[in-house]
Amino acid sequence: MPITEKGYKPYEGKRLPSKRNHWIIAKMEARRIWASALVKVVVILSLLPPVGYMIYCVAMLKFVLPLNLAAAGAQGMPVDEGEALAETFSPELVLDAMGTQMIFVVLMTLAWGAGTIASEARGPVRQFDFAKPVTSRTYLLGKIIPLAVYCWVITIVPAVLLVAFEAVALRSQDLWASRLALILPAMLHAVVLSVVLSTCSVAASSLSRSRLLTLSFWAGALFVPMAVAWIVELSTRGEAHWAYLASILNMIRTLGEAIFRLEVEGPIQWFHALAVLAALSVGAAFLMRHRLTRPEVVG
Repeated sequence: MPITEKGYKPYEGKRLPSKRNHWIIAKMEARRIWASALVKVVVILSLLPPVGYMIYCVAMLKFVLPLNLAAAGAQGMPVDEGEALAETFSPELVLDAMGTQMIFVVLMTLAWGAGTIASEARGPVRQFDFAKPVTSRTYLLGKIIPLAVYCWVITIVPAVLLVAFEAVALRSQDLWASRLALILPAMLHAVVLSVVLSTCSVAASSLSRSRLLTLSFWAGALFVPMAVAWIVELSTRGEAHWAYLASILNMIRTLGEAIFRLEVEGPIQWFHALAVLAALSVGAAFLMRHRLTRPEVVG
């Protein structure tokens, strides 16, 4: 049998060490995420709420607060302007703004995170990744880190813009320093929010080869416990607060209140929320690793 020249040539490019694999996969994943039209729509829409909060701040500063102070003075009840401003532009306003951004983070995880592994399981992408010296840990980090960074940016950039806007608007009242001090807790809260939701959504995407099923799993994990807890609370007239322990979004909000040093109402405190979120994140990591490393039997 004659030997035919196939034209194969050895690779002459630059060879990178294996420790760079997770960054290469993460960079490819980030490009794939941004290539999605739905992701771009979510990112653009996430810029609208900060504009609304800035308009609210201007309206309160220029119109509502002066009218309230004038009315209180006319009734013989003088109110300190600095205290009124500090109460209006409280840390809870920034936390509420980040809570609004969490809606777009959830949409981001539904648009991409909850289907990323399921989509690759049906095609040659995962086989191509594991044909190289890539461990399951490297593969999973390459999937989680880009999504978490996108979610973190969606959450923190509007919060920083709002804090900076408040600092500029309140500089004449010597409140700018207290506003800028909110950047650090905002960054920490954004890290918690993005890491937990990204890790759990990617874990949900490993449960099946069907993207529709993984999206259903993730949507159910987010909204069903919250709805059940709300119904139980209504039926028990507000006495079943512990039911909210099963709600990821409520636990993120509770931990955020503690990060911003706000008073946490109800029996569920920040350490309960921290324990639940840590358990969910660790459990999601073990679930993903198990799903990727288990043997597949083809019948």
